[in-house]
Amino acid sequence: MKHILSSIVVLGVMVAGCGDDGAADSAGSAGDPTVGSSSSAGATASGGAGGGASGGAGASAGAGPVGAGGGSQGGGGAGSGGAAVLGCPHQPPGWSIVNEHGFDSFTSDGWWDVYPDADGSIIEDPTAPTSPPWVLQQRHNPFSTGGHWNGVDFAPSKEMYACFWWKPSEPFHGFDNNTQKIVSFSPDCNMFLMWFGERDKPRHLGALLQSGTAQNITHHATCPGPTSCNLHGNGVDDVVSGGQWHRIEWYVKASASTTSQDGEMRWWVDGEEAGSYTNVNNCGGDYTNFQVNHTWDSNTWESPNTDYHWFDHAIVAAP
Repeated sequence: MKHILSSIVVLGVMVAGCGDDGAADSAGSAGDPTVGSSSSAGATASGGAGGGASGGAGASAGAGPVGAGGGSQGGGGAGSGGAAVLGCPHQPPGWSIVNEHGFDSFTSDGWWDVYPDADGSIIEDPTAPTSPPWVLQQRHNPFSTGGHWNGVDFAPSKEMYACFWWKPSEPFHGFDNNTQKIVSFSPDCNMFLMWFGERDKPRHLGALLQSGTAQNITHHATCPGPTSCNLHGNGVDDVVSGGQWHRIEWYVKASASTTSQDGEMRWWVDGEEAGSYTNVNNCGGDYTNFQVNHTWDSNTWESPNTDYHWFDHAIVAAP
């Protein structure tokens, strides 16, 4: 599955799949990691099928930039506390939480699981920052392809925001081209949040817009010509170290067309803005799902290690 957007029927719904790794990257500069922490006590309760979750005990809504979560889709409960429990300071004011997931199972809270027999599992981790003990574990075995792919659908929207806790393993070998996919909003042009950097050196968060060649799109002025485009951090020194939990936030806005240069993308690491881009071109379509998808199924590398991603709690919000 290389540089394409394929569709697959899972649990009676159509979901979008994404291709392999993007353009090679050079290593970033060294720096000290900033480790986030959970912002308040209180567990969240799961909503109905296809929807989000209700507010957790001990969480307050509407504080600072985090607006009160609205009713979730598909019969989920009204969510007034999700963002406050998770501690997501950059959720746009007034936006509604359309899905909230504590990773207590693959398919609760309306999520779907593409490879149910692959190398994903729900495990106990008492260090999970927001909703212990359960976390999603995605594993890549040495010298193998294959992996796990989890996600959730929502109503089409031109703007989306996600907030989640993520921990990569230490050491982490990864792809030979020094790019590691983490999550994506789809189906708009195979767009991923990435972990860039050489092995045994600091790695940083960035973004990949992958379908420039196929769609004849020049994604951004920093990436001349219609090709895949890596957008690197341009904010704080966003070193993301393995073996530690990090709170990741990601805001995306689709461009009106493939040439209008009015798309936007921002991301935050442990509360600090690490990347901000405007004048972005993408496919101009709607976002319809959020995926935890590393695309290990599409490449192999000579890794002597078993690599892991771990995820604890996620919210997805929209206007």
